Amino acid sequence: MKRLTIIKFDMNMAICEDKDKKLFGIYKSELPQETVQGSIIEINNEGNIELIKR
Repeated sequence: MKRLTIIKFDMNMAICEDKDKKLFGIYKSELPQETVQGSIIEINNEGNIELIKR
């Protein structure tokens, strides 16, 4: 499981950061609709994304 914070949106991508400050890009279409900048998401081992905190 990986927990990420959405730090910004750029075009159709969400730029995310983990606890080690490593950056990831996730397509906005893969995120829950209510995800906003500052949201915390969790990606489980199957690749499912869950919104933890909005």
